[in-house]
Amino acid sequence: MSIKPALTAEEWDAYNRGLWFQGDGDYLEPLAGVRVFPLSFHAEAAMRLEGEPYGFTREMLDGILGCINDAIGAAGNYDDAELAQKAADRIAALLPPEEK
Repeated sequence: MSIKPALTAEEWDAYNRGLWFQGDGDYLEPLAGVRVFPLSFHAEAAMRLEGEPYGFTREMLDGILGCINDAIGAAGNYDDAELAQKAADRIAALLPPEEK
C-alpha cells in the first residue's frame, strides 16, 4: 500500500474499545483520562466510515484487488488496473488493520 494508514493499530484499538466519542457533530474527542491522538481529517474519515453502510470493508477491497488481477490477466489492461490500484490503496488506508 502506498498511502499511510489513517490510524495506527493502537489508535484503532482505542477507537474500537469505545475510547472515542462524537463531539458536537463537527469533531471526535477522546474520553477524559485517555491518551489523546492527533486527529487528522484522514483519521476522522476512517473512524466515521467504520461500520457504516456507506463505508468500506476488507471484502470490498479484496474484490477490487481481484478485479485488478483479472483485468491485467485477461486483456493486459494496465491503465484501468493502475487506476483501480490507486482506489484500492486509498480504501485500504481507511480500513482497520486485518485481524490475525
